[in-house]
Amino acid sequence: LDEVGHNILSITQGTDTDVLGNDSIVWDTVTSKGMNLWNVTNTTTGSALLSNYLQGSKFTDPGFPATEGLTFKVTGPPDAFKNFLVTAHGGGAQDPPLQGSQDWGGFPTAYTGRVNQAIGTGWFFHGGGSSSGSYDTMISRIIRGSKWTYLIPYDFEYRFTYEDDNYAYLAYTSWSLIRVPMELWNVTQGYRLPLWSYDYDENEAWGLTPYDSPGSGGSNDPFTDWVYPRLPANYATAGNAAGDDETGYQEWLAASIAAGIASGGPATPDANGSYLTGATGA
Repeated sequence: LDEVGHNILSITQGTDTDVLGNDSIVWDTVTSKGMNLWNVTNTTTGSALLSNYLQGSKFTDPGFPATEGLTFKVTGPPDAFKNFLVTAHGGGAQDPPLQGSQDWGGFPTAYTGRVNQAIGTGWFFHGGGSSSGSYDTMISRIIRGSKWTYLIPYDFEYRFTYEDDNYAYLAYTSWSLIRVPMELWNVTQGYRLPLWSYDYDENEAWGLTPYDSPGSGGSNDPFTDWVYPRLPANYATAGNAAGDDETGYQEWLAASIAAGIASGGPATPDANGSYLTGATGA
């Protein structure tokens, strides 16, 4: 079993004779007219064994070709998260990464000590409104309809940078635009995403609430206000090789501030950097 990007290759030996012997094979993916195709080549002889086959959409799809006594199955990834990792904290980059979610309840995360912050604490990723700590419960909260379409095969990264242009829109409570400590990036394609938030404790700020999370199983683990990632308006073309495209995010931020001013909100932020009055969402 191997992966190229997020395509999955599974090779199964058939009932007929395997004639590869000590020969080597290699598979690769190509894109033609918007379709994902794949090839298999015998690198010892240089012969093309299979050429320009369509990948299946899921790993369970039937109808895959056989050659040289082997059956080849190439599909897209399963509808699931691969991992939740902390790659850096206040002490710098973490290599290897630390766990970014719980390692129980069905999460695909390996135990690394359950401490992932420089000060000796642990922050875990979970779903707002989850009724228990299980992975399946989290998925039922954060993945609805066809939302896997927007997640797979990309990697996303929350970065707690505390920059002055970090904002979230309180779409479900006051409609304020508040300063937050983090950014969210599609690191695969290299662009920044806007954020919405549910201000759970309605204090016009993002942070820990005084309520306990069901995720840990204990009674002393509060959770933050909920975060809703949003795609920028230009998401279809967003991203660059440098991985630092903020164009769509900055356009969203400027439009949100302008919408707040147009609805009677302030033209300048308060002492905390937030725009607390008016419908600021765009």
